[in-house]
Amino acid sequence: MYDFESKVNVAKRLSDLEDVLTSELPGNSPIWITRKPDTNEIYLNDALIDMRRKDFSVKNLAGRDQVLHVIDRVLDPTVPESGQSNLLNPDAKRFLESSALYKITGVHRVT
Repeated sequence: MYDFESKVNVAKRLSDLEDVLTSELPGNSPIWITRKPDTNEIYLNDALIDMRRKDFSVKNLAGRDQVLHVIDRVLDPTVPESGQSNLLNPDAKRFLESSALYKITGVHRVT
């Protein structure tokens, strides 16, 4: 599970999601929302939302609304190895220019 909040810190049902979610925690990359109209699939970055397990709504102990959407993979934050603050939450240009400074693991490569 990935803990994320929108800019206004409001629980969002799928029908209310915009094109991007940002975290309140500094340095966390945005979560991009992609809708595939031909298949009705919705992705959070590269994680597919399980449409059978979406929009679970509850109130937390503080009485605030919470919404849970189950996804098919873990979302990993983009974290620079050096810890330089100017590399946190990069835009696409900065990420590509400095890709060797990030912990990119698995089969993914930036060339």
